[in-house]
Amino acid sequence: MFEVISVRPDFQLGLDQAKNSWVAGNIFSPQVIASVVAACAAIIAAVIAARTARRQRQSAKDERKTDFYRRQLNDLYGQLYMLRQASKSLYATLHVAGERPEGWRLVDHIGEIVAEGDKSKIGTVEQIIKINKSIEDLLVAHFGLADTFPPPKSFQDFVSHSRQLQVAWKKKGNLEIPRISFPVEIDDDIENSIKAILARISELDAA
Repeated sequence: MFEVISVRPDFQLGLDQAKNSWVAGNIFSPQVIASVVAACAAIIAAVIAARTARRQRQSAKDERKTDFYRRQLNDLYGQLYMLRQASKSLYATLHVAGERPEGWRLVDHIGEIVAEGDKSKIGTVEQIIKINKSIEDLLVAHFGLADTFPPPKSFQDFVSHSRQLQVAWKKKGNLEIPRISFPVEIDDDIENSIKAILARISELDAA
C-alpha cells in the first residue's frame, strides 16, 4: 500500500502563483514580444506583397488589352475606314447628278465605262480597284485583329466582290457569271467596331 501524500493548501497556492508568474514573465518578455511583432510584420508584408502583385498582374493584363485594341485600330479598322472614305469619294465622281440611276453598281457596268473612253473615269475606276485591293489585303492579312469571329459577312462579301471587280476590269467587260454586289453594310460594320474598341479603351483608362 502506498501512502497518499496530501499537499497543503498554502503550498499549492504558492506553486500556482509561481507558475502564473513564470508564464506571465515569459509571455511578456522582450524576446516574445519581438517575435510576435516580427510575425505580424511578416504577415502584413506578405498581404501587401500579394495585393501589389495582384494589382501588377491586372495592370499588365489591362495594358496588353489596350495594346491589342490600339493595334486593332491602327493596323486594321482605322486603315479600313480611311480607305473606304477615299473609295466613296472617288466612286461619287462616277455619279454626276442624273447620269446614273440609283442602285447603279460598278461591277455591272465595266463595259460601259470602257466604251465611254473617258480617261478621267477610267483612272478613277483603276484607283477604286487599287483601294479595294488594299482593303482586301488588310482583311486577309490582319484577320486576327477582327473584332468578332467569324468576321462580319460584309467583310467576306467585300473580298469576293473585289476579286470579281478585278477580273471584270482585266477583261474590260462585264462578267457573264452572277455578280456579287458591293456589300454596303461594310461601312457600318467598320464604324461600329471602331466605336466599340474606343469604348473599351476608354473604360480601361478610367479604371
